[in-house]
Amino acid sequence: MNKERENAIVLTQGGLERLNQLISQTEQRLRELSKWLPDAPALSPAHEEYYLESIKLKKLIETRGNARIVNNDEAAQLGIGLHFKIMDVSTGEAEEYKVTAPFESDPTRGKISYQSPLVKSIMGHKEGEIFELLTPEGQKKLKILSIAIGPHS
Repeated sequence: MNKERENAIVLTQGGLERLNQLISQTEQRLRELSKWLPDAPALSPAHEEYYLESIKLKKLIETRGNARIVNNDEAAQLGIGLHFKIMDVSTGEAEEYKVTAPFESDPTRGKISYQSPLVKSIMGHKEGEIFELLTPEGQKKLKILSIAIGPHS
C-alpha cells in the first residue's frame, strides 16, 4: 500500500458534501471575525477564535486533499454508517454510536470515526457477541446489544 493510500480519509459523496459545507461555514466565520480584529485589543478572544478557526480550516482543507471517495458498499466495509449499541459487561453501562468519517466524529454526541480502535474491534462481530477492547483504563469486555448499517446520509 502506498503512502498516499495509507493517509487517505475515506468519504462517501455525502461525506464530501458535508466536508465542503463545513469548509464554507468556517471560511465565512473567518471573514466575520476578520471584520472585528482591527478594533479588538491584542490577544483578545476575537484573535484567539480567529486563530482556532484558521487551524480548523487548515485541517479541513487537508482532510479534503487526502480524501478518497468511495461508494456505499466500500464505506460499509469500513463501518461508515454503522449504528451500534454496546454494554460494558462489568458495569452494565451502555452506549450508542454511529460510525462516521474522522472530521465528523464527536464522541460526546455518539459519533466516532471508522479509524477508532472501538470500531476496528467491533468489525466482524455480531449482535450478542462479547469482544475485548484495550482502553487507557485497561482491558474491557463489551457486549454488542445491537448493530445495524444505517443510511449513508
